[in-house]
Amino acid sequence: MKGKAYLIQDGQWGSTGKGKLAGYLAEKLAPDAVACDYMTNAGHTWVGDDGTKIMTQQIPTGALFNRGPVILGPGCGITLEVLLKEIEMLKGHDIESRLKIHPNAVIITPEHAELEQTTTKRVASTMKGCGAALAQKIVRSPYVKLACDTEELLPYIDNTVKIATNILEGGGAIQVEGAQGFGLSLDYGMYPFVTSRNITPGDIMSRAGI
Repeated sequence: MKGKAYLIQDGQWGSTGKGKLAGYLAEKLAPDAVACDYMTNAGHTWVGDDGTKIMTQQIPTGALFNRGPVILGPGCGITLEVLLKEIEMLKGHDIESRLKIHPNAVIITPEHAELEQTTTKRVASTMKGCGAALAQKIVRSPYVKLACDTEELLPYIDNTVKIATNILEGGGAIQVEGAQGFGLSLDYGMYPFVTSRNITPGDIMSRAGI
């Protein structure tokens, strides 16, 4: 019996409560894994009934309520300092032992953010370096750094595509969380006031490794 992967995606431009919805669905549906295609853009916020807020930029919100693998797919962009801080912040959720990162996820460096200060500031970019890192990966720059090249991430490197495939072929479920919204898509939005990728179901699933 085949499993299923269900996707949380914003149809507009972001900031529509995806974080809270992701937490609610993960708690209610108890997926076998959560996966995402996140880069270090704006954060995703979950708010508990008691007012507690948890904001993440790299870890999918569903990981707070899921006990299975937490998958950062091949299309993710990782700012090392941010990810390590979130792992520490979420110690009570046992992220460290469950985190699985695809070796081809790109690393976002301070140099990428500095470059965007001069290239994308005019279009209200977050200027976190996401687009610059992705561009470097696309042109196969000799200076690009991937997750598999990063010593601090080696304990988490795994074949996330195989992990996801095994779950689905075994009849399990995966919650996939996308960032931003369709209206910011590179090809479909109001160019140049867009993000550096397309925000569609197919693109998000592919970047998450499903």
